[in-house]
Order: sequence, then structure tokens, then C-alpha cells
Amino acid sequence: MRCTEVMSSRPMASSIAGSVDAAPARSCGPWAALLLLLPLLLLGQCSSAPAPRRELEVQKGQRTSVSLTQTATGQSIAMQNESAGSRVEVYSDRNNDRAPKVIDDAQMQALLDVLAAYGFFANAVPLPDGDAREFLAIEQGDRRWVWSRNVRADAAVVQAFGQARGYVMALYNQTTGYQARTISAKDLDAERQRIEQSGEAAKRKLQQGPPK
Repeated sequence: MRCTEVMSSRPMASSIAGSVDAAPARSCGPWAALLLLLPLLLLGQCSSAPAPRRELEVQKGQRTSVSLTQTATGQSIAMQNESAGSRVEVYSDRNNDRAPKVIDDAQMQALLDVLAAYGFFANAVPLPDGDAREFLAIEQGDRRWVWSRNVRADAAVVQAFGQARGYVMALYNQTTGYQARTISAKDLDAERQRIEQSGEAAKRKLQQGPPK
């Protein structure tokens, strides 16, 4: 039996998600999904977690994404699997201000399995409910599943949604993301002049020598 080691990155704060630290976890066999996210359990993010269930497979090279959206504010966080687009490719896209964070395919599969165990696919429909306060979405190829939290849901479903939401937020926050910044030619020229002026000033100071 072969085990894989998954190292977490430093957490990043988000207006939607709280910051959570996580430790390395080793995964083996059918419990791989739960063990990949075990540090989040140990830190109290989620309790009484059900056994992971495989309902959707991550396909290498095909984009699979998981997102959480608050309908009142429109704020959203998202993650996608690395084999569909490397971190360099995704984070260097200057046309995408809301670039998703990139996670390993194994991490994405683990997250899908845990979401399935909490009833994501059993409660999912293609579009958000009209009265949804927030919703989780999974997209793969041209398929989309959406699980909404609304005022009509019973307490058990709301609780399950909250637990699933906790996993998404925690994994998002422990994953480092970067955003490309567009720099205009004017900004580049100004930066070049600043560097040159600083260099000239340092050169003059060296030539003057220490004060007498």
C-alpha cells in the first residue's frame, strides 16, 4: 500500500473564511480523503465527520472547481485542481481578478469526497435557489452542482451544509494564493527612474566617504 504526504501551505485571511493552520497529513487507502483534511478536524473546524464517499472523480487535465458564494454581498471564494492549470498559469492571468486558488488533484478529490459524505450531491441542483443565503458549487466540464442554504431548509440540512462549508473555508484559507498585478509602462518608467536615482545617491555617498 502506498501512502502520499500532503503538505499544507500558510493560511491566508479571507472576508468569507477564517484563518486555520494545518499540519502535514499522511493518507492511505479508502480513508485518504478524510486523512488529507484530518488537521482541520483536529483543530475543531468540523466535528462528527461522516466517512468520505466517492461520487465524483477528479479527471486529470480537466478543470474541477469548488466555490462558496454569499448571495447578499456577491463575495465568492473558489479552488480548482492543479492538473487543469498550474499555479503559475492561473495566478499570472491578469484578466482574472477573482482567480481561484489552486490545490493538488488529491486535495480536490479529498474535498469532493467529504462534501459528498455531508450530502452535497443529494441536495444539489443545477442552479442556486432563489432565496439562497449562500451556496456551495462544484463544476466539472460542462456539469454544475449547487447546494443552497435557504430559509426553507430543515435544521439537519443546515447543520450539514455548515459542516461542509467549514471544510471549504478551512482548505481555502490554508492554501496560499497569488494575484498578478498589471503594471503600466508609465509605472515601470517611474520605478526605473526611482531605482536609478537611488543608485546615484548611494554612489555619491560612497565617493564622499565617512564624515570627518
